This record gives sequence, structure tokens and C-alpha cells, in this order.
Amino acid sequence: MAGQISAAEGAILKGADTVSATRDDLKARITTVESQMAAIGSNWTGPAATAFHALMARWNEEASKVNNALVQFEDNLRSAQRDYDTADQEQEATFANLASRLG
Repeated sequence: MAGQISAAEGAILKGADTVSATRDDLKARITTVESQMAAIGSNWTGPAATAFHALMARWNEEASKVNNALVQFEDNLRSAQRDYDTADQEQEATFANLASRLG
């Protein structure tokens, strides 16, 4: 059927779990880079220090955007799974009702 998407049982939640694990790993790596860069930048003064801190602020903003996108993606996957589960339960109830009428 055109316009429909399907997923194997558990695939959406597995995808959400993978996104979550990736986000956690990325967050840990970002924290490591930030602490290493802070140590480097703490020794600088003058215009170089100003430029470095501006660059790090920009880098932190972009890293935050990536993290937020991963959070949103995971939330969307989990929401889609809840919607699919609800639809499946409704269909199951409908078919059970029809089956009981048939005897």
C-alpha cells in the first residue's frame, strides 16, 4: 500500500534505544573534549584567548543542537511506538468483538 510504513516487532524501540545510547556516548565525548579544551584555553590570554573562548562557545552551541536533535529523534521514535501499540490494541479489540459476534 502506498504511503504506509511498517516495522518489525521491537524495531522502533530498538532504534530509540540505539539513539539514546549514541546520545549518551556523544555526551561523554563532548564532556571530555570540553574539559581538555578548557585546560588548554586556561593558559591563553589576550586576543587569542578571546577568539578561543568564542570558538568554544560556538562549538558548545552546536554540540547542544546535535544533542537536542538526538533527544527529539528518540522521543519521536518512542511516541511512534506508543501510537502503534495503541492502534494494535484497538484493532485487537475490534477483531475480538467481531469474533465474539460470529460465535
